Amino acid sequence: MKIPPSIASLYRLYLRTLSASVLHHAAAKRQLLKMYRPMFQNLLSQNSTASESALTVPSSWHTTADKTLSFLSSSAIARGVPHQVTRNLASLGTRFHERNRQKYMKKAKHWIPPPEDAKFPPSLRNDDELSPKAKQQKAWDELDDHAWSDLGAVIKLAEGRDKIFLGRLQGNPRSL
Repeated sequence: MKIPPSIASLYRLYLRTLSASVLHHAAAKRQLLKMYRPMFQNLLSQNSTASESALTVPSSWHTTADKTLSFLSSSAIARGVPHQVTRNLASLGTRFHERNRQKYMKKAKHWIPPPEDAKFPPSLRNDDELSPKAKQQKAWDELDDHAWSDLGAVIKLAEGRDKIFLGRLQGNPRSL
């Protein structure tokens, strides 16, 4: 499906505003682009069956896009709360991807036999038999998962109240 010119120009405007909001810092800009891209992908996927001329964009989406752009432009101009929010969102995106890389990719470095295999370490078969260090690590991992889900809930509440879009963190589909 060909992207309509109005959506493409709005996306380019977002790209420039996101870059300016983090002072053209390359890593922060890349993270924010990853977080804001789903906003446009969702819009286009909802209208994937419609023709280019029949693309329907809800008025609430336009309102959200306008408020988000004004938030990002104020972040680029002044170094107040909006700038702190965008800077922290970029660093949270970086931490999220580092966490997922460590959590999922470290398991892929070596072959893990099935649990019924004789080569499988018996100490890892049950949670009851885990060492204290492994239990503590499992508790930290669960706390980490809860913290990220709570942070996502807070972001959604802020988006609902102020009608702005703060981005979505998406894991790497190859690692999930």
